[in-house]
Amino acid sequence: MSAKEQSAQRPSASTSRRERIALITAAVVGIVLGAANHYWSLHAIGHSHPAGMVMDFAVGGYVCLLLMLMQRRLILGTVMSVTIVLGLYAASLAKFEVMQAAASFSDLLLLDDLYIHYAAVGGWPLVAVLVATAAFLLAFVLNLRRPSTREAMLFVPLLIYALVFSLKMFAPAAMAAGPLNVRSNYTWYPLAVVRGHWGYFFESGLAFAERRERYLSLKASVKPEAGFIGSTLTQVAPRNVHVIALESFIDPLSIPGVTVAPEPLAPLFQEWRRNGGLAAVQPVYAGRSPDGLFEILCGLPATLDESAIIFSHMTLPTIDCLPRKLAALGWRTESWVPVPPEEFTYDQAYARIGFETRMFDHDVDMSDRDGETLSAESILRQNLEHVKQGLRSGQPLFNHVFVTAGHFPFLLDTNKRPYRIGVQPNAKILAAYVNCAYYTSHAVQSYVDELKRIDPDGIIVILGDHPPGLPGVPKGVVYPLPIEARYDVPLIILDGERGAIDLRGRVPGYAIPGIVADLLTNGAYCRNGQCDHQRPIAARPLQQGLLAIEQRSGRIVDCAKQGASEVCRNAQHFADSAKLALLGFLGFE
Repeated sequence: MSAKEQSAQRPSASTSRRERIALITAAVVGIVLGAANHYWSLHAIGHSHPAGMVMDFAVGGYVCLLLMLMQRRLILGTVMSVTIVLGLYAASLAKFEVMQAAASFSDLLLLDDLYIHYAAVGGWPLVAVLVATAAFLLAFVLNLRRPSTREAMLFVPLLIYALVFSLKMFAPAAMAAGPLNVRSNYTWYPLAVVRGHWGYFFESGLAFAERRERYLSLKASVKPEAGFIGSTLTQVAPRNVHVIALESFIDPLSIPGVTVAPEPLAPLFQEWRRNGGLAAVQPVYAGRSPDGLFEILCGLPATLDESAIIFSHMTLPTIDCLPRKLAALGWRTESWVPVPPEEFTYDQAYARIGFETRMFDHDVDMSDRDGETLSAESILRQNLEHVKQGLRSGQPLFNHVFVTAGHFPFLLDTNKRPYRIGVQPNAKILAAYVNCAYYTSHAVQSYVDELKRIDPDGIIVILGDHPPGLPGVPKGVVYPLPIEARYDVPLIILDGERGAIDLRGRVPGYAIPGIVADLLTNGAYCRNGQCDHQRPIAARPLQQGLLAIEQRSGRIVDCAKQGASEVCRNAQHFADSAKLALLGFLGFE
């Protein structure tokens, strides 16, 4: 072989240099991610978890290496690749701090909703972020190169993952040879501690892809439990029903370690607290409002997989939720959600579940804002004026309002709504949240007082859509709450002139439509055995776990710790049956 041929077969010096720099950079990035996982684990659970550190080191470094091998100009490619990997990791940490959930594959489906959400206000910050993001992506694309044959071998693990993902997504029968474990994989600490943020992200992709496979496996082992959707509603009294969901609303006094003065909540909520504080146990924490709304309107647990949003995955043209059942019986059904109709596909989803009239941001006066959201006072005042006119027709009304004020980061127009509540410890996030809760509760108080005057026989349901995320609370403040109480929100149900219903303790959010149906039928609905809140054991399926509520004692059992107990076995059977029904309603039949 000639010297020229031998030289042609040897890697070039520039290629060797590129590979060395890429490997060194990837190793350094991996070490940084492993160290970040260590310190984050100390923060999240009090001790480190070696498996998570190794996973973030290995997968994070591997992703960084692949990105660098695809870049032509080495220095620019190094900067951009490191920025992408560390930026995504920082975003995952930020999500956990706010929502107590690690980043997952299905979060990618929500990027358009994130844009819609922040585009509601617009302005130069949004434009600047979009321009900077577009410029960064353009620079990355223009700097792409084709890896050498030897470098391309490093992409094989990623290609294998893509193949498995594709088979699970598009050819589930090919992956269904073995039984699927449909039990909850929840642990008492964040899964990203065990598997690393990067490892959990990739695993969540397979969970997302196997949804059809999961449906087939569940169908072979349990019968669907359709809950309220599958029930029959007849012989109802023509009473108006008003359901008011409040963004990120809890009682500030329920946060251990926080001192609040003066009293932050309006008298309606003070009385609720004195009477035992009925709580709805919601399916989500700090975000994904549509899942909480789905439960209180449809009566079926909203647990799909990972961070999937139920509304965004609906495919059937109609689902027989509470609005649709009432519309079939002659009710006028209306929703007021002051956000763009495209956000979380609210418009399409609400049409599917039976809302005939759907009011969004372009249908209401959005001038009185707190941050980017319409103030609680404004949306409730506008809705009340509309209700007053509608009651003249005599046709029964189902009226649903989602008060989006109080959304993270809990901004107020302090020219109109100055801070009135003091908070100790003096932390910005706590003061912002408590004062938002103050104004929301007093807006609800004024609304309910007038609503009771003009519609004394109406049924009124008020609850939080989910607890708030309060990242960075000071030391000594216990938040988020322990898992047994983490998902609790205030629930007030007023039965016309009879006042608050005689119910205490905790009920899952999906039990609310059945409670309303029972009030409309003067108790007949529950006498027929259709009420979820009257089960001896009420299951609370979560995205990554399961709680069991013993109705008689009020005890909450975390089935991650006591999964072998009879109460958890019963709760798991219900959770599996309800998930099978949910997947069917999403078009998997």
